Amino acid sequence: MRLLVLSLALLALVAPSAPAQTIVPNATTITTSKGDFLVPGRAFLDGSRPESRPPVIAMFVPLLQSAVSTAPVCQLEHGTQVELLEVQRDVEKRRYYFRVRTSKCDGWVSETALSTRKLAPTGGGSRK
Repeated sequence: MRLLVLSLALLALVAPSAPAQTIVPNATTITTSKGDFLVPGRAFLDGSRPESRPPVIAMFVPLLQSAVSTAPVCQLEHGTQVELLEVQRDVEKRRYYFRVRTSKCDGWVSETALSTRKLAPTGGGSRK
């Protein structure tokens, strides 16, 4: 597994030939399909699914146990502001996963579940 770790001014390659890269940044900008995210920084959960027919907005976004897990630890409302703590690149899926935190929950979400701008909530609240 190949991991790319950025910490302060340190760049280290750990375990060669991996499909995933973990980035523990000191103010790193990550460019995704949804925009540029500063990590550490802030973003908003986005339950929009424009690829669905008809397009939908999920009321809740699941936060996962890890970047490679499908097991949710909790769900937070679409539009919730989250703190971006860490990012991991899944090379095979060509997608970033971000570790996020709120006062209610800590977990991982795909880049597709984030927005750089504040979104109107769909209703509801947080669920565990």
